[in-house]
Amino acid sequence: LEPEEKDGGESLEPEEKDGGESLEPEEKEDGEKEAGESAEEESTEDGKEQPERGENAEGDELQINSLDSEQPSRCFLISPEQEITELEIPYEQDSWWYNLFFSDDGRLFASSVSGKVYEFDREQGSCEMVEDFGEWVQYLTVWKEKMVCVTPSEIILYDLAAGEVIEDKVLDEFVESQIGEKLRSSDGYSRSVLVIPGADDSLYLIFEKGIYRHVLGGNLVEQLADGTVNSLSNPSWRLGDGMLLADGTFLLLLSNGKLAGYTYDADMPSVPDIRLKAYSLVENSGLKMAIASYQAEHPEVYIRYEIGMDADSSATKEDALKKLNTEIAAGNGPDFFLLDGMPIDSYVEKGILADVTPVLDALESGITESGASEPDAAGALGDIYLQNILRAFEVETGIEMETEMGTEIKTEGRVYAVPVLFSLPLVGGRAEDIGQMKNLAAIAELVEQYREEKPEGGITGVLREKDLIRQFVPVCAPAWEGEDGKLQEDRLEEFFIQMQRIWDVEKEAVTEKQKEELESYTSELAQYGMTEKEIDLSRINGINWQGERYMTGQQEFVFGSLESSFDFDWLISFFHIKERLDGDFAAYGGQADGVFIPNTIAGISCTTEHPEIAAGLLEKLIKESWGGFVTNKEELRKGLLANATEDGGSYGSVTIMKEDGTSIGYNIYPASGEDIDRLIQIAEQVKTPYVENDVLEDAVCEAGEKVLKGEMTVREGVEEVKKRVSLYMAE
Repeated sequence: LEPEEKDGGESLEPEEKDGGESLEPEEKEDGEKEAGESAEEESTEDGKEQPERGENAEGDELQINSLDSEQPSRCFLISPEQEITELEIPYEQDSWWYNLFFSDDGRLFASSVSGKVYEFDREQGSCEMVEDFGEWVQYLTVWKEKMVCVTPSEIILYDLAAGEVIEDKVLDEFVESQIGEKLRSSDGYSRSVLVIPGADDSLYLIFEKGIYRHVLGGNLVEQLADGTVNSLSNPSWRLGDGMLLADGTFLLLLSNGKLAGYTYDADMPSVPDIRLKAYSLVENSGLKMAIASYQAEHPEVYIRYEIGMDADSSATKEDALKKLNTEIAAGNGPDFFLLDGMPIDSYVEKGILADVTPVLDALESGITESGASEPDAAGALGDIYLQNILRAFEVETGIEMETEMGTEIKTEGRVYAVPVLFSLPLVGGRAEDIGQMKNLAAIAELVEQYREEKPEGGITGVLREKDLIRQFVPVCAPAWEGEDGKLQEDRLEEFFIQMQRIWDVEKEAVTEKQKEELESYTSELAQYGMTEKEIDLSRINGINWQGERYMTGQQEFVFGSLESSFDFDWLISFFHIKERLDGDFAAYGGQADGVFIPNTIAGISCTTEHPEIAAGLLEKLIKESWGGFVTNKEELRKGLLANATEDGGSYGSVTIMKEDGTSIGYNIYPASGEDIDRLIQIAEQVKTPYVENDVLEDAVCEAGEKVLKGEMTVREGVEEVKKRVSLYMAE
């Protein structure tokens, strides 16, 4: 699909730069990415590509450059006759132009990051500001002297002739209640909502919930198509642009390059007869994609997706679980669950979840639920899937069996919860050392050895007591509870002791400047609605956040939970830097063996009236790739190879903006086949799922922080955790 030609075939393309492309948008001093600048970034390299690490002993130089922040963008308009007109792009500090838009009658408009909209004189290349909306205009449409601007918080109607905003309370209320925060997910190239003009001052709003029509000044926004029963609800079908054809067809250009047409069919029922309910506490894009894909293959089935804590609601986790449990007790519970954040053990004990072992057995045998044979490129039945992860929640159940010798108890494994996506706790560092990180005591000892060699600077990179504790919770928490559910005090005591050893090494290296930068970073992300815990975890597990410090020698190890091919490529790319050619990655241990983090845990209700459909949805989630590390090894490998280049050379670069006016740039390389093989081998060996326990972990973090600060002894810390957990269990 080629970009649509506008008005006489004129096209507008960003100016190309020598030296490759930028992987990420430019980051400002405070860490916020400046949207839309990636096409304009200068590469930090001169196009140099490097073979797999280790073959070139020199490695990449880490580029530290001074920045010319006053350099404006340049853009040219090229006519069909190849006449070139340079557009006069207005430039102000922190107000880069962002995007260009043609109206239906050929007028040319542009928006800036600061919210200013300009109109160009196409003959002269000059421009005049139309309006300053005070907020980044990601997308706009112009027709009949009217303009619609989509910003991250609202949809604005504007009268070009009168030069004023058009008030429309009905539209404003609809946007606030039905679209809300989803406007923020737009980036100008892919959008959460499209606004398409129609006849007689009508507007069509198209987003994941469907297609809606509104007449300007009218008192109604009517739904023409329900997005939950068509592909509009598929989050992978991000909207790029669209138009309404004369025959009433909506033609939509998707960000993945596909072109979709939506037409009215009077013979198709608005809602299929077979209905199921899927549920998760928070919105899950993978489940939404799987539902949309399943419904496309089975148009007779309608799966309604309910979210316990919708982004637009104020419901807490406790509120959502209480409401869910009430519905389950009344017989109105979901047919299909995503169990992340839910009390899985309790649901199993109460008989709410069905045994899905038959689905896993069918996949392992190569025969799917539909009876079709599963192709097995690996050459052995069942070798396609990471059964160790799929069956990680298997429980042994005793079943009475009548035999010639009388009644006997036969033990069988049953699976009620299935991890579909997962993360792996990995560490990057000196290859000869990271293999020693088998348990917490070994890690503490290695950190102490590094301090003897390196009197100053960070080792693990943690900046606060609670950061250190949170970093090691996933690989230790599964060992804190016994089979009877009771707290293992000796294990928790050992955890605090080893944390104390590591923090004693790290605390002297933390500078006041680092504390100030961290406070600024946390404050900024909090403005976007992230909780303190979410901010901490995103930074602790973020490989890219630690990259600058690791590559510049401010820390010697990079710890993180990897869940995507990009995460893996970022980690691998650190080891192409000249100073880090001795680097490699490995799984690290704690107090539990073979830990992995299940990101999406699926289950089926034992009371569903359509178990075969629910099983089919589970099978689709397992078999196909919905992003992240999947349990289908073929899909996992395919995802890890997504950015592969013919010679193993880099496919992008990253520039990190610093407060002192400099930037740090480095290349991003795809993981090699050997790297991918080792990652999959690690995935094949994990066996212990880490499931977050908010009550226990919050108690451990709060008490542990006091222990590391010297405010209480290790034993006192254990007693405080024990007291809090016991109180919660009693309630």
